[in-house]
Parts: sequence; structure tokens; C-alpha cells
Amino acid sequence: MTAEADPRRGRLARLARVQYRLLTFALVRLRHRRSAALLATGGTAIALALVTMTLVLQSAVEDRAFADALRAAAQPGVVIGTPLTTNAVSSREKLTEQIARDGSAFQPSAGFVTPDKSLLFMEDDLGADFELDSGRLPRPCTRNRCEYVSTESSVVTGFIVGGAGGPLRVPGVRAVKVGVVHVKSSSLIPFLHNERVAVVSGFRLLQDRKLTVGQGGLSWSAPFSNIVRHPWDVDRSIERLTRLRSNLARITDPLFMDSQFDVLRAGRSDAATAGRRLLVVSGAMIGVFVAFLVLVATRLRADAELLRERLAIANASRAQVRFLTLFEYLVTTLAGMLIGVVVGEIAGAAFAERLRGAGVDSALHVAASGRSWLVWAAAGAAALAVFVLVVWIRTTKLAEIGAAIAAVALVTGFLNGGLDASRIGDANAGVIAFVILAPALAATVVAVAGARLFRPLLLLFARLAARLGTSTRLAALSLARRPGDAAVLVAFVGATLGLALFLAAYRTTLDRSQHDQIAYATPADVLVSEDLRALVAVNTVPLARFPGERKLRVMRAAGGIPQLDNGGFTLIGIPAADLGELKGWRSDFSDLGLNEVGRRLQPPSNVGFRAVPLPANRTVVTFPIKASGDVLDISATLLSATGDFQDVSVGDTHRARLRLVMPKAFRGGSLVGFSFQPGGTAPNPNAGELADEVALGSLRIGPVAWADFSRFRGVNGVAARPSHHTVRVRYAVGTEAVARLRMTPPTDGRLVKIAVSPDLARAAGARGVLPIDVLGTQVGARVVAVVNHFPTVAGNVVLADQQWIATALNAADPGPPFYNEVWIDDRQPQRVERSLARPAFLGMSVASRDSVAQASRSSTMVRAVRDLFLVGGLAAAALAVLGMVLTANADVRTRRWEILDLRAQGADRRWLGAFVRRRLVISCAFAGLVAAAAGTALVFATVSLLRIGADFRQPDPPVRMAVPWTLVAVAALVLAGLTGLLAGALVRGQLRELGRSRT
Repeated sequence: MTAEADPRRGRLARLARVQYRLLTFALVRLRHRRSAALLATGGTAIALALVTMTLVLQSAVEDRAFADALRAAAQPGVVIGTPLTTNAVSSREKLTEQIARDGSAFQPSAGFVTPDKSLLFMEDDLGADFELDSGRLPRPCTRNRCEYVSTESSVVTGFIVGGAGGPLRVPGVRAVKVGVVHVKSSSLIPFLHNERVAVVSGFRLLQDRKLTVGQGGLSWSAPFSNIVRHPWDVDRSIERLTRLRSNLARITDPLFMDSQFDVLRAGRSDAATAGRRLLVVSGAMIGVFVAFLVLVATRLRADAELLRERLAIANASRAQVRFLTLFEYLVTTLAGMLIGVVVGEIAGAAFAERLRGAGVDSALHVAASGRSWLVWAAAGAAALAVFVLVVWIRTTKLAEIGAAIAAVALVTGFLNGGLDASRIGDANAGVIAFVILAPALAATVVAVAGARLFRPLLLLFARLAARLGTSTRLAALSLARRPGDAAVLVAFVGATLGLALFLAAYRTTLDRSQHDQIAYATPADVLVSEDLRALVAVNTVPLARFPGERKLRVMRAAGGIPQLDNGGFTLIGIPAADLGELKGWRSDFSDLGLNEVGRRLQPPSNVGFRAVPLPANRTVVTFPIKASGDVLDISATLLSATGDFQDVSVGDTHRARLRLVMPKAFRGGSLVGFSFQPGGTAPNPNAGELADEVALGSLRIGPVAWADFSRFRGVNGVAARPSHHTVRVRYAVGTEAVARLRMTPPTDGRLVKIAVSPDLARAAGARGVLPIDVLGTQVGARVVAVVNHFPTVAGNVVLADQQWIATALNAADPGPPFYNEVWIDDRQPQRVERSLARPAFLGMSVASRDSVAQASRSSTMVRAVRDLFLVGGLAAAALAVLGMVLTANADVRTRRWEILDLRAQGADRRWLGAFVRRRLVISCAFAGLVAAAAGTALVFATVSLLRIGADFRQPDPPVRMAVPWTLVAVAALVLAGLTGLLAGALVRGQLRELGRSRT
């Protein structure tokens, strides 16, 4: 047994010594060729550092988006509550102890109704939920004295302090009011927003059994920031809250918990959607990483052939040569991957912190995430697969097979909507993977195609290069004779620089899209509109009081096309003569220029609204009348100086005079006309609607010395015969339509000229006639222009002259304001904003281009996207330079017999250096052409991908491609110069070494 074991141990010992010598030999080779090893390690580290940095920034962006989503939620936290009982003090202590044991920072509070119907609220930390308006916060209640503050609100529902609004009365305790507070907008006690409540500090009053018997409850509240800090903690937080609810239910019953699990899950989903915009950079860098590995493996394949020749005299086996090659490859690649992961984690954390994100937490999450380890494991597997396929298998069809697979994947992904921006937010893992890999797949197809065209184009170049010198022609012929390594360089540089161009164009396009969206949202420096929360109409302030050099009156209203199911649109009425001054218009919005659209919309004559001026300085005016027939109720329609309409009852036809008491806001206004309704109309008991009763008769109004009725006409059952100061009317007035006596508007018998969206234009008749319904009023219109988009409008738009459309709408049924927005342009928009802070404008919504731009550009997500794309493009360019330098470093070694042959024929070192450099220049020049083709193809073939990176919603206006050709040209010159310097130095060193070895 021992005799058999000794030979086995001897063989193992010899094998170990051989392997040790092989490792020692490999390490010596790496030290000897440290420049190539450092280049390979550095390139791998850069690529994987960018991938890791993208993962960290994606987590940071998701974290910031998650926090924003939770802050915007209607219920910003978790509330636990239980009804008040006679043992409220004991219940509160037990529940508070259990909640504290769970580790969450909940704020305890209590509220109940006192015997005098006052709503009383108590809490320890009042500053967390209430903000002081006047006075001071109360001190904790004592046995005989209890200080309180009250909340004041303009809306009062339910109980109020003291029942009738008086002071708080607490049996046996002297209550003293010490201040007034209001509930913070972020508070978790929203029911107090609409109440007047007495608020006390502490829970001393819970000991009074008389107070606690009645309606009320104990509650514990915590904002989401105390429950969950990051989106990746949502599941653990939900599990902890569920466990807490079960534990509390054992102590008291009933118990409720407003846990808002759906809010947490929705916030996490929104955060994931926001973070996916960075995946494009990650996908591009994965493509660069694989391409660099292919280049390194190709260099090793050439070295393996040389190594096999050298070790053949030492009887080295094929397996030993493979072991040496694999060891060198793994040392350089794995070292680069390890360095890249560490550098990417640190750089990502620092970058995220600079963007006001949770950089350290995001980096730690990425380091512990299974997804990250899967990405790194996939990178390692890709590295090993590339080595096996390129160095060991060495199939001549490998590139073609890979390009075919990439092409099939691209076509399949496109056909299945993989780059549909409207679907990507809810996409599955397969679609997300396609989004990540799409740039790399496209670059692979173009790069392989360029590499295969390299040899025939080189032969053509060699024929054309006869006049460029012997060294240039020989360099071209040398490359054409053995294009394998050079073709790999062409494919690598083409793919890498193509992806760099893609990222640069991506970033430039996002910048332009951001600029376009800002201008689209704010076509003027400042936009003033009605705030739906305050409901202060813009026209309540005369236009002359608005600040600014140029002020446009704008009407915005919703409308529809009756014959279209999806014919909803936004009406924009704006002075047609001023259209050309607007910002935010692009040439692709219409076949017509904006000035031409404005010219076509201009009315042919004055279309101002007509009305009779009311007497100045009079509060009451009368109209003599004489009537016969059925009774009519009569109202006068008034128009204020600011453009508001109002119907004021002036009497009925039983009287001899109609008496108009002018409202204060309408003094100095105008009389639009009269409206009539049958007197004494009653509900229809059968239909439940107003009975369609008809009143018949005649009426004379006037004479009225200050009124000219000559242009008055009747509608809807009213026939008028006007003279200057008198109008005679015959009427048959029903209840189905409002009968009116009004001035003849200049729009009667005319079609309003409008510009519409393409979908609405297709619904117009042969002559362009299109009836539109706006605010329940139908207006005849004629389409004179088609616009795909118009600033501030998402969806279908109808554009018209403001005065024309306002007159047409109010002629049939007065009511809509002539304008409800004011667009202001000024050379000093900040001054306009300060002026709009005056009390007269406080209830209005003010949006300025500067504020919109500041909010957009300061966004963490936007800054992360822009900066990461810049870093990704620079890293891809740096890897391209490293690849070219690595090729130049190995070119002399792999072509040594060819160089020695030229030297034997009389070529000196200077000529040989020029020969080697020209080989590199020709390869890199052709690689640059492939890169331009790859980048351009990526940019124009993945427009949908650009939308995904900008936003997961369809942008408005649509993204328009922007390629920074000037920047690309400058970058190409810089890269060429840098590559030439580095490669020249390495080539000179290699030639000197080769010369010394031959001597």
C-alpha cells in the first residue's frame, strides 16, 4: 500500500512543482509586459466601475424619488388608533410601551369632545404638528390650571371651541388661552385642518373620567420617514407594521391602523420607474466592457501563438500553454473587475452625495444586493466566455454568429414594443433587459459589419495610396494581407466610440428636450392664471395693473367636437397679431410658421364685443315699459369693466318700469341686453323637470335717453323692431332656451378662423367648416391651419384669435370671461415676479420660466442622468484610447518577423516607426468611420430609447434628435492626438527593444 502511495505522491509533487514553475513564469511574463497588463486591467476597471457607479446612482435616484413620492402622498404616514374608554390612562401606557418596544418613533395624541361640545386635542410635542401664529405654546396642564391654544380656520365643520365659538370650559379646571396655531401641511391629523380645536400639552386631562366618557380616541402617528427610509426597505417595514398591529390587537380591541401599504408600494414602483432611466448608460458600458474583453482576448490569442512557439523547445504541452494564457487573462481581468467594483462603489457614493442623494446608503445597498452580485457574476461569466471563445475555440464565424444573434434580438425587441416609452414603466424583466442591451446589440451589429468591410476597403485604399508614400502603401497592404487583429481593433474602437457618440448625443438631446419643455410650458416670461385652490379670477384685476412690458390676454377653455368620440380639445384664444412673439414654438409643430398661422387667424374687421355703456355715477336706472300678453320675468345682462358678466333681475311685465340696481362691481360697465323667461313657471310633476310653458305677447322698452337700441336683435322666440331709444318686441318665449334681446354681434353670420390638431382637422368638412362646442356653447368655425402642438397644451388644441372667439362665445350666451390668463414678457422677469407678490395677485397662480427652469435643472434625477451620461461617454472614449494604445503596444511584437524582414532590406528605425504608426493610423481612421456610423445608427434607430431616458411618460413636445457634431469633431482631434502620443512612445520603445534583441 505504501509502495503504491509513494509513486502517486511523487507524481503529485512533480505536478505541483510544474504548476508552481508555470505560475512563476506567468508572473515573470506579467512583470515583463506590465504596460500591456496595466492597460488591460485599467480598461476592465473603467468599464466595470461605470457599470457599478450606474447601479449606485440608480439606487440613489430611486431613493430620492421614493422620498418625493411619499411626501406627495395624500396621507403622509401611519396612524394607529383606539376609542377612549374609562381606563384610557392604562390603555395609553400599555400601547405606548408596546409601540416603543417595536422601535418605531410614533407620536402619541388624544382627542375627544368635552361635555360643552368643544373638540379637545392633546399631544406631547405640539411643535411637530402645529405652527404658532400668535402667543405661545401651552405648558402642560396642572391640577387646577390648563393652558391651551386654538386652531383658526375659515372653514368650520363639526364641533368648535366652546360649542358656539367661545372659550374652552373644562369642569374643575381653569382653562386659559395662550395662543393661536394652525396645523402644518405635513401633519398626520388632517381632520383638524377643517376644525377649530382647543389644543393642550400633555395628557393630564385623561385622568378626568368625566371628560373621557364620550366621543374620542387615543392615537399614535408617525410620518413615513420614521417608518421606512429607503425603497428597498418597504417589504421589511410592511412586515414590521403587520407584526405591530397583531401585537397591539392583543392589548386592546377595537384597534385600527391606517397603514397605507398601497402608498408605500406605489412609491416604490414610482421610484423604480425613475431609476430605470439610468439603465441606458449601464447597458452601453456593458457593451463597452464586453468589447474590451474581446480586444484583450484577441491580444492574448496572438501572444499564445508566440508562447507556444517559444515553449515548444521545452516540450510544453498544449494544456500548459492554455493554463499560462488563462492565468494571465484572469489576473488582469479579475484584478480590473475588483478594482472597478471598489472604485465604482466609492465614486457612485460620492457622486450621489454631491447630487443630494443618499450616496453611502445606496452604495451599501448595492454592495449587499443580490441583483448587483448577479450583474458582477454575469460580468465574470462573460469574461470567461469571451476568453474560451476567442482564445481556445477560435471559430472564424464567431463574430458573424454574435452579430446575427444581436440583429435577431434587436428586431424581435422592436417588434414586441421593447422601446415603447408608454409601456416601459410597467415592463417585465425581459423588456428591461432589452432596454439595457439595445445599445450594445446595435453597436455589435454595426461594428462587425464594419470589421468585415475592412479588408476590401483596405485593398482599395492601397491602390489609391500609391502617391502617399511607400510606408503608407506597405502599411495598407500589410493590414490587408492579415487584417484579423486590425479588424478586431476596428470593431472594438467602432463599437466603443459609437457608444460614446450615442451617449453624447443622448445627453445633448436630453438637454435640448429639457430646454424645449421649459419653453413649451412657459411661452412667455411669466404666466398668470387662476389658482383652482383660491378661485381668484385673473380678470378681477384690470390688465393695466399687471406689471410687465408686453401683456397678452389669453382665453383657455375645454371643448369638444360633437361628432367625434375623442374630440376633446383645449381652446387657446390669444391675440393673433402677437403669436409670432411666443417662445416654445418649433418648426416641426406645423408646416406653417408661427407668424403665418397668426396672419391666417386674424379677423377681417373689428370683432370686439358690443354693449351699451351704462350711465356714469348712477347706481339705479329705470326702463319704461308697456306690455300686453302673458307675464315675463326680465333680467338685465351686465358687463363689468374687467370683463365679467352677470344677470340682474329687473322685474316683470306687470310693472310700468323695470328697475336696475347696479351691483358695485358693475358700476361704470355696460348693458349687454335683456333675457326673458315665462313668469310663474312650475315643476312638471310627471317628468320632474320644468314644464315647457310658452308665454305670448308684445312689449315696448323705452324711450331711454342714454341707450341706443338701434342694433338690438332678438333670439330664441323674440322678434325686435328697434329704434334709437326704443325697442318693440313680440315674443313667444318658452323654457327650453333662454330668450334674449341683445346687440347684434359682429360675429353673427361669420365663421371663426381656427388652427387645430391633425385629428380635429380630419373631422372638418370639405370647405374646412368645423362646429366646435366650448363650455356648452356651439360656435361655427373654419379650419385655416393645422398645428401638431402648441405651447402649454397637451393633446388636441384649437387655436383662435382671443377677441374673436370671446365675442362669438358670449354673443350666444354671455358668461365666459374674455380672458382668464395673462402672459407677460419683460426684460426683467424677476421684477415682474416681485410685483406679482402684491396682495391683489396673491390668489392667482404665477409660473415663470426662470422658476420652471430652476426646478427642472435642480432635480436630482435630471442632474444624475445628465452627469452620468457625460461620465459614461468620457469613459467609453478613454477605453477606446486604451484599446488603441494596447494594440499599438502589441503590434510590434506580433509583427516582429515582418519588421525584421523590412529591416534586413535596409529600413532604418525611423522608417519602421513611421510604418508601424501608419498601420495604426489607417486602422484607427477606419475605426472612426465605423464609430460614426454606429453612433449615428444608434441615435436615429433608438429615438424611443431617448424618450425612455428623458422620462417614462411621453414628453411634450416630442423629443427631437440633437447630435453635437462640433463637440464630436473636437473630441476626435483630441483623441487622435492623445492616441498618437501614447502609441508613438510605446512603438519607439518596442522598436528599441527589438533592435537590442537582434544585436
